[in-house]
Amino acid sequence: ARKRVQEAHPRFDTNAREHLRLTNAFSAAITSADPQALIDCMSEDVVFYSDGGGKAIAALNPLYGADHVSRFFMGILKKRPENLAVTPATVNGLPGFLMYEGDVVHSALSFGISGGRISTLYMMRNPEKLTRVESF
Repeated sequence: ARKRVQEAHPRFDTNAREHLRLTNAFSAAITSADPQALIDCMSEDVVFYSDGGGKAIAALNPLYGADHVSRFFMGILKKRPENLAVTPATVNGLPGFLMYEGDVVHSALSFGISGGRISTLYMMRNPEKLTRVESF
């Protein structure tokens, strides 16, 4: 953290237009279950973190690389609930999505952007933490 503060460039170099472009591209890739389109949204060295808190299914360890993360999402899509609704949102200050099962938040996904691509993905599935998800 100290090193990042001392560096001259921000942690995530992006703007609102870039957020919208990548949010739309990611959403289209997920909606169409297109692994290559998903890979194209992400940096080659993307890192995916998830937190189920032992109360929801989540990846136990971080996933590294666009291909690995894309395959993980394609696997999730095969098991998604039929009534899952995905809504673009700002989650904890980052662009992303809230996923609802009916009226209940199922998961929150946010991502960091760097170099015009998604560089980091954070998925929250822990129901205790989801009650406090801030989106606007």
